[in-house]
Amino acid sequence: MILALIAAILTKSNKQHMSQDQLNRCIEQALDNLSFLNEMLFDFWLTELYEDGDEIMIPERWNEETLAIIEKDVMMQELAN
Repeated sequence: MILALIAAILTKSNKQHMSQDQLNRCIEQALDNLSFLNEMLFDFWLTELYEDGDEIMIPERWNEETLAIIEKDVMMQELAN
């Protein structure tokens, strides 16, 4: 089920119409999924997306490229488990 959701998110048509708010929600969902699969990768992405462990987002890092990479990490962890 998670893989189907990720595949839907990855389609170009979805990405072309994604607002920043939708993009943020997708990244947050991917992070949530990753938190259950690989704690080290989850911690890595937290340091990449938030300032010094705070809950302050680094806005320029919240983009479609980051989403694609996190989703790829989630898929690889799904397959490994």
